[in-house]
Amino acid sequence: MTPSLGPAGEIVGYHSNRRSPRPDAVAAISPRYDQLARIEREAPDRKAGMEAAFNTLVETLSEKSVSYDEFVLSL
Repeated sequence: MTPSLGPAGEIVGYHSNRRSPRPDAVAAISPRYDQLARIEREAPDRKAGMEAAFNTLVETLSEKSVSYDEFVLSL
């Protein structure tokens, strides 16, 4: 998302471009999404589930030695 700036440089809005993902990218990420969603569902509460899924994703990125952006753009 890119901010739209007014005459004095203040943020007056945002612009976002959306596009459909490639089918092969969806197929590549679906198992990981399913894993993270399962971790969230199995937790005792929503907050704990989100934290556990986030930690799992961070561990995966660390194991692969890539940033989140590199991971997503590699699909």
